[in-house]
Amino acid sequence: MAGMVPYIKGFMNVGDLTLGALGARFTDPLLRGAIANLLDDVTMSAMALVLTLGPMSRRTAGYPLGGSLEFARAIEQRFLNLGGRIVYRSRVEQVLERAGRAAGVRLAHGGEVGADYVISASDMRTTLSSLLDGSRVDPLHRELFETGRLFSPIVQVTFGVNMNFSDQISCIDTSYELEQPIELAGRRLSYFRVKNYCYDPSLAPPGKSVVGTGTTTDWSYWEPLIGNTSAYDAEKEKIIAMCREQIERRHPGFTSKIEMTDVATPHTIARYTGNWKGTYMTWMLSDDFRRKHRYIPKTVPGLSGFYLASMWTNPPGGISGAAGAGREVVQLLCHEDRKRFLTSTP
Repeated sequence: MAGMVPYIKGFMNVGDLTLGALGARFTDPLLRGAIANLLDDVTMSAMALVLTLGPMSRRTAGYPLGGSLEFARAIEQRFLNLGGRIVYRSRVEQVLERAGRAAGVRLAHGGEVGADYVISASDMRTTLSSLLDGSRVDPLHRELFETGRLFSPIVQVTFGVNMNFSDQISCIDTSYELEQPIELAGRRLSYFRVKNYCYDPSLAPPGKSVVGTGTTTDWSYWEPLIGNTSAYDAEKEKIIAMCREQIERRHPGFTSKIEMTDVATPHTIARYTGNWKGTYMTWMLSDDFRRKHRYIPKTVPGLSGFYLASMWTNPPGGISGAAGAGREVVQLLCHEDRKRFLTSTP
């Protein structure tokens, strides 16, 4: 922290700015629009820009080769090497309690697993309302559910194409202003984004590319479609067609070269991860939020031996937030067991 002292004023100045306000400072219309629309939400703190580009400029952040699966496998292997054991395809149905202490979990297929500690790394709302009995909710957690503003969920469309876009589309994003705004997944878009994954040779054969696009959306737009398979599929096809058309306009011949298509909606994310309202992050960090919620409890009232270690306790969340939460919970366990917290690099 001592090393941060010279930069605190700058951090505070940036933290008080939204991306929209930062963009408005530029006189060049291209920069004004690009900065304001960089992260899909003009009300987002400009600090998000610094915290994203800063580590990348110092090469302490980047893209995991092999995609999310290989990234997850690396974490799995590290855990196994440390002596851990993982049981897959065993959905947890309930946290077991004995005399006010977490004692293990009951699985959906009926089995039980005893434990000295229970750590939930899943969706916080589901954990508190379903895995627990709904009565042990910290007042701060309840306030977050009632008043916290969530990151908007996303729709992601991915094409596998028999074209090489290594030098045409950025792996960060190529974003361009549309001649006429379009309506996509309930949002009116003035900018359209395209991203290629050619930086990772494992994702597509030589000479071919994986190209992605998408937009933020609203859970309320998708909620009525859940359970209505025909309407849900029709909406996905409509989104695919609009995205395909926009890319075709910039890259003629794109449509004829498509070999596969995949669509992930907020419902997809909710189904696979259980995340509340299909969000991929958690709470938006406004000035008011930071003042009120400097620390989000990782425990619940009246139940010892139970901890929350998901991204929901470390806003705005994401992978780094979840990893940080897990580390902090292990520190709490070490403190409770009167052990030193030690780490090692493999």
